[in-house]
Amino acid sequence: MNYINIIEGFWKMNAYDRFSSSEIILYLYLLHICNQNYWNMPIACKTATLQSELGLNKSTIIRARAKLRERGLIDFTEGAQNSCSPKYRLLDIHSCKNATASATAHATDSATADETINKDIDRDKYNYSFAHQKKNRGHGIDKQKDKNQRRSIDVSPAQQEGYDAPF
Repeated sequence: MNYINIIEGFWKMNAYDRFSSSEIILYLYLLHICNQNYWNMPIACKTATLQSELGLNKSTIIRARAKLRERGLIDFTEGAQNSCSPKYRLLDIHSCKNATASATAHATDSATADETINKDIDRDKYNYSFAHQKKNRGHGIDKQKDKNQRRSIDVSPAQQEGYDAPF
């Protein structure tokens, strides 16, 4: 396995479906140990060693490795109480079915979310424009004309035509 390709694949997966910090640190530590052992797998690594090296508690390590297994990045066999250590095997990241499914699902979700956001933005623009027109109706130059427009009254001024009668 190529160390650089594995890390690149891991970060690509992380871009689609975020890993927790404990999953990241556990995976990178196992990757480091595999590299030190010249990729002779499985590697045995005590949970107590992981706890002290990574600064994580036992339950966090157990959750993180279960999640990594679920995503198809590692496989492991649990150790027996103080008689044998858990054995870990890193799986090929590029043939990981969960990674492909996750990436596809994320791409679909992302496209749907983007379209929904665009639709909402268009609706908000319309609502803002309508509210803005409504709000500014009474603040024109001729306020009486604006009032009459709101009331739909058509007012035409009276014409003064030759009224010569005395009061």
